[in-house]
Amino acid sequence: MTLLQIKLLAGAAALAVFLAGSGFLAKTIYDKGYRAAEAECQARADTQRAAMQKAFDETSRELEIARAKADKVRVERTATIREIYRDSSTASADCAPHPDALRVLDDALSDAAP
Repeated sequence: MTLLQIKLLAGAAALAVFLAGSGFLAKTIYDKGYRAAEAECQARADTQRAAMQKAFDETSRELEIARAKADKVRVERTATIREIYRDSSTASADCAPHPDALRVLDDALSDAAP
């Protein structure tokens, strides 16, 4: 091999190393930028998820309170209707509901209406 060929091979090798190194450097810079953007998006998503979870928890809490109140009223009305029929001595011949039971049921309907 001549000196010129050795210099050309060395130059080609140096160029190959430079190009590979610069490509690696560019990839590293791109990856760092991508990771930073990904972390920022993840932080925003976590913030939105926390806000949505808070709203959902508040709505659920209000629903559970309303349901507990409604269950209490339902149990009281059921007990009242049972007491009415337990205390009544006779049933009507036409199987009509007891007037006091109708009053309790009408109250329930009026409470349920918006």
